[in-house]
Amino acid sequence: MRISTAQMLNAMQQVMERNYERYHLAQQTVITGKRIQRPSDDPFGASLGITLHRLLQESEQYQRNLKTAKNFLSITDVALENLNDLVRQAKSLAIQAATDTQNPEGRAAIAQQIGQILAEIVSIGNNTTYGDRFIFGGLQTLKAPFSVSGDTLVYHGDHGNLNIEVSPAVVMSVNVQGDPLITGIYNAIAQIKRYVETSDIENLSREGLQELQNQLDNLLRTRAVVGSKVQQIEMIQQRIEKRHVDFTELLSSIEDADIADAITRLKMAETTYHVTLATMARLGNLSLLDFLA
Repeated sequence: MRISTAQMLNAMQQVMERNYERYHLAQQTVITGKRIQRPSDDPFGASLGITLHRLLQESEQYQRNLKTAKNFLSITDVALENLNDLVRQAKSLAIQAATDTQNPEGRAAIAQQIGQILAEIVSIGNNTTYGDRFIFGGLQTLKAPFSVSGDTLVYHGDHGNLNIEVSPAVVMSVNVQGDPLITGIYNAIAQIKRYVETSDIENLSREGLQELQNQLDNLLRTRAVVGSKVQQIEMIQQRIEKRHVDFTELLSSIEDADIADAITRLKMAETTYHVTLATMARLGNLSLLDFLA
C-alpha cells in the first residue's frame, strides 16, 4: 500500500505537535523547577502535593496564632508583674501605717502614696494593650475597661474568654479579665487607704492586710497560669515548626525537579523538536516538487 506525501505530512504534523508539547513541558520544568506540571504527570504525587500545600497553610496559620497568643500573654505578664510590685508597695505602706509610733501626719502622707498607687493600678488596667486592643476588658477590647467613680473602680468590660486555636483541636484562652482581678486589687487597696485616713489601726492590721494578702496570692496564682500557658505555647511552637519543616521537605521531594536531569531532558526534547521541524520542511519541499512535476 502506497502512502501519499499528504498522509506523511499529516503524520509528521501529529509527531511535531507531540514533540512540541514535550519540549514545552521540559521548558516549564526547568523554568519552574517543578517536576509536576499537570496532574496527569503524576496523579498520586499531584494529589499528595495538594494535601501537603493545605497542611502547610494550616501550619502557617497556627504559627501566626501562636505568635499572637504568646505576645498577648507576655504583655499580660508584664502588666501582672507591675501590679504585683504595686500591691507589695501598698502592703509595705500599710504595715508602716499600722505601727503605734506613726503619727497622723505620717499616716496622711502614707494615704497620699497609696492614692498614687491606686492611680497607677487604673493606668495599668487601661493602658495595657495589644496593638489597639485593650487586654483586661474581656471580649470588650475596643474601649478602656476601667473608670473611677468616687473611690470605686467601675469595670466596663465583660467576662468573656479570648480563645485562640493554637494547634489542631487545641484552643487556648489567652486573656485575663480585669474583673475580678484588678477590681479586687483596687478595692482592697482603696479600703486600706480609708483605714489609714481614719487611723483605724485595728481593721487595718486585721482585715485590711489580710485582704491585701489574699489579692496578692490571687495575683501570684494568675501569673503562674499565664506563665504555664506561655510554656505550653513554646512547646507547641516547636512541634508545629518541626511539622512545617517535615511537610516542606516531603513536598519538595514530590514536586521539585532534578534540575540537571531536567536540563538534559530539555536539550533532548529541543533537538527532537528541531529534527521534526527539519523533516517537515523536507517533506513539504518534496510535496511541492511532486505537484510541479
